[in-house]
Amino acid sequence: MELLETELKDEVGISLTEYDVLLHLSEAKPPVRMTELAEAIVLSKSGLTRVVDRMERDRLIARVPIPGDRRSTAIKLTPAGEGVFRDARAIHRRGIRKHFLDHLDDSDVDVIRRVFSRARDAARGHRHSTSGRTAGA
Repeated sequence: MELLETELKDEVGISLTEYDVLLHLSEAKPPVRMTELAEAIVLSKSGLTRVVDRMERDRLIARVPIPGDRRSTAIKLTPAGEGVFRDARAIHRRGIRKHFLDHLDDSDVDVIRRVFSRARDAARGHRHSTSGRTAGA
């Protein structure tokens, strides 16, 4: 993780957390609320606020109002953020290949794929089974 972080910082000037924010915003259906973003990148609300403030100051993202909801704001990618994300994605993928995938053979990749697929399916099943619970349940 440190190698991937260093490459991102050195080549495009963003952290791995900032990359995660850009990645989520590029894939999510708008509007993306702060609470949704915090859950997606596993960061506290205060931690996310600091990251979003910095990224907004760097003009990578923008806060926008949500029609019909005066209390909430959404986060969206700016054109500059889209450009940084494109560059960062290429650097990140290159780093994953160089520091991880190039050291595995096909059977290793198959094992990892199976393990992570099971973990993903279990997490999705858990999320769906708990999403209908009330706060007191």
